[in-house]
Amino acid sequence: MTIEEMKRIKKERGYSVMDIAEGTGLPIGTLTKIFSGQTETPRRATVRALEEFFEKDSRSYGLKNREYIGNGKALPEGSLLCETAISYGLPVKQQGEYTVDDLEDLDEWPRVELIDGVLYDMAVPRMNHARIIQALYDQVRDHIKRKGGNCEAFIAGAGVFLKDYKKNYLVPDLFISCDEEKSREDGLYGPPDFVVEVISPSSDKKDTVIKRKKYMESGVREYWIVDPKRSSVFIYLKDDPIGRIHPLSGKLGVAIYNGELQIDLDEIAAILERWP
Repeated sequence: MTIEEMKRIKKERGYSVMDIAEGTGLPIGTLTKIFSGQTETPRRATVRALEEFFEKDSRSYGLKNREYIGNGKALPEGSLLCETAISYGLPVKQQGEYTVDDLEDLDEWPRVELIDGVLYDMAVPRMNHARIIQALYDQVRDHIKRKGGNCEAFIAGAGVFLKDYKKNYLVPDLFISCDEEKSREDGLYGPPDFVVEVISPSSDKKDTVIKRKKYMESGVREYWIVDPKRSSVFIYLKDDPIGRIHPLSGKLGVAIYNGELQIDLDEIAAILERWP
């Protein structure tokens, strides 16, 4: 397989250099030079590792139904759902047919979300993503402590089961639940009251289209999408699903607290300014 053929497959599947680095064990710098054309004659061992990666890709890619499940991408024709789908060694099914039972068969619960039976890989958050989530969580947690009551705030890692519970398992970046009866050891069963997702390049479509639709139809009262690239926050309410936009500056009140909880967005902007 030639480098040009690999470039073609990389483009068709939508692989990033990081995807290929994870699949081959090769340094990102080496791969960047190869796919940019800076390195015209890579070492044979490097080429062989790339060939194994892309040959495995070709074997796993179902041309008949336009669906790939294996190394990181799933692209059914005409569908937005499979932005990033994975198998983690699970039995191969059509996307849309997976259930939480499939995930429970794994030795370790993976970083994966399940939306209407479709599997999505959850990329490891970048540092600014983590900083933003932590800053938001600290503000929310401090308000809840002062106010008291039954509400709890959870950061990425706690999962949410939305109806149909068997086919919908999501892991929000941040959420608030004010109903203790929904909380179980393995996650929250039912819609949170408030959800925040911080957009990253790999999650843009999923957060703004797919997860927004699922959250709204499941009864989430308030959904924020923090978009660092556009320096904006998109706010969607259960009674106003069309939403509105707020700049990433000043203070923004949380509707479920009637505006009493004021999020300082300047703190988020400062993170992006300090670590651009």
